[in-house]
Amino acid sequence: MRSLGIALGLALLAGLVCTFIYRQVVHYAEPLGEMPEGAPSVGPAPQSSGTEWALFWGSECSLSRTGHLAVLRAVGKPHTLGACHGRLLGHAVTDETAPLAAVILAAIAESGFLDGVRRGPRLRWRLRLLDDGTPPAQLQEIAGVVHGIERGGSGQAPAFETLVRVQAALDIGAPAGVSPGAAYGAVARSLSFVLTGAGAAVPAPSAKAAGSTSGLRPGSTGSAATGSAPASPRLLVGRSFSLFGAEDGGDRAASAPLVSLVRPDGSIPYASVGWPGLIGAVSGVNAEGIAVLVHPAAANDVRQTRVAQPLALLARDMLEHAHTLDEAVRMVERAPPLGAAGFLVVDGRRRRLAWIERSPSRSRVVRDASPAVEGDFFTTEPFAPERASERARRMRPSTDRVARALELVRRAPPGGVEQAVAVLRDAARPDGTPLPPGHRGAIDDPEAAHTLVIDPVELVLWVADGPGAGARFRAFDLRRELRGEPTRPVPPADVPADDQRDPGAASDVVEARRELRAAREARRAGDVERARELCARALIRRPDLPEALLLAGDLARTAGDRDAAQRFYRRLLEVGSDGPEGEEEVRAHLGMQPAR
Repeated sequence: MRSLGIALGLALLAGLVCTFIYRQVVHYAEPLGEMPEGAPSVGPAPQSSGTEWALFWGSECSLSRTGHLAVLRAVGKPHTLGACHGRLLGHAVTDETAPLAAVILAAIAESGFLDGVRRGPRLRWRLRLLDDGTPPAQLQEIAGVVHGIERGGSGQAPAFETLVRVQAALDIGAPAGVSPGAAYGAVARSLSFVLTGAGAAVPAPSAKAAGSTSGLRPGSTGSAATGSAPASPRLLVGRSFSLFGAEDGGDRAASAPLVSLVRPDGSIPYASVGWPGLIGAVSGVNAEGIAVLVHPAAANDVRQTRVAQPLALLARDMLEHAHTLDEAVRMVERAPPLGAAGFLVVDGRRRRLAWIERSPSRSRVVRDASPAVEGDFFTTEPFAPERASERARRMRPSTDRVARALELVRRAPPGGVEQAVAVLRDAARPDGTPLPPGHRGAIDDPEAAHTLVIDPVELVLWVADGPGAGARFRAFDLRRELRGEPTRPVPPADVPADDQRDPGAASDVVEARRELRAAREARRAGDVERARELCARALIRRPDLPEALLLAGDLARTAGDRDAAQRFYRRLLEVGSDGPEGEEEVRAHLGMQPAR
């Protein structure tokens, strides 16, 4: 008994020591810092806000609204920037953190027995090095967000460790099980393109560079050309970005896009469009005219346990410190990211651009491609042949979006922002055949977290105010906001909403997808009847939504209703499936030959 007691005591002591060491290893040290004193107050909004009132905290931080857009202006040191973000946005940060935290948790495979108990510790162990790869200034800003929410008492703040992790959702996250992104194996999807001005051309690629891409995508070129055509007097960058793999399908991020106008101490001021709680950037432009757009992609060398900076935080560094295109390219090449992505970088002052495909161990730079259209998959060597990239091109309808955008950009007439908005509002197949609202092969995405146009030459930003690109595009004068220049004699004008389309169609798509997420959740729980009812509600809103037709057919087949399943499947083939594998599966159930 004495030996047994000693053994148990030693085992208990060893367990306590291991627990203490584990907690020290996985713990993220939470920094402290300064923040404004007092309580926020209401005052006249900045002149270019487009609204009458704003909520101020401190001398220069404010939050205003332009339509449905939240506009955050922040000035100061990193912790102060974060504190203003958290205090002024409050519970919106907590609300948006939850679906992205689920994305991070989904990246840890279920372990069966006692999964609920073991998954949390496994997650903390896998991501124990994440704070080591995050620059101290950005950790201070993340901590400031938490402290700002706590100071305001506007709701329970997310834990510091949770907020650090969600910054890496685009790098190592996995789509939540009920999200639309689960079918495509992606958390986010994106599309960007560049339109040049009238009578202009970007530098033409050399023959040697053009041959280096193996003909994988029309318009891609290798490196910069030795000879150039005349520089374009104007560049317009169009952008659509979606979080369709988040637990809520990106619904919360899309409901109120956040426009951040940031002037960090000692760094270049910049503007970015994202969501509450995002400290990094996925779509932004700085006061030097450098636009940076992030396109998360799949690669085989991504590891959760690496010491590296998340993609969005790297893009934020580029906005804060890059004065030229070459500086931005060098930053990406020298700082291996945690995940894999393409970076579209546009230098407005020099009318140059670069597409950088980057993974933790490899990189490829394509300069001055014409036309420049990029999606959420890799197209160049050495990435294109690998399995992850090939699967992304085959599974995702993004290939159709890129092909359609390439065609539109090639034949876009000379003009201004209206031409870029017209491309973003397009909803057709590559051959011009119309697609129903909500089809994921269309450029226009009603559930996009944000849709925008950037003029990096004139420093103007337009952001869609509402679901999809059919809404009004609000204009922001970045020369005034970032450089402090006087108001222009003729301020940038908004782009009106598209009066040729049904204004309720985009909202119906968003509501239908909410019903579909609930239907998938009911199906996972084994309640097929409830799932069929919810799916029917989605079909009532959008009878031609491909994912609703596919789910309705699958549920009818599960319930043994073969006639109903065939009706839904045949209708799906009529409107067009969102992805080739979905269509092949449907054709197999109907006894039809695979499409060629």
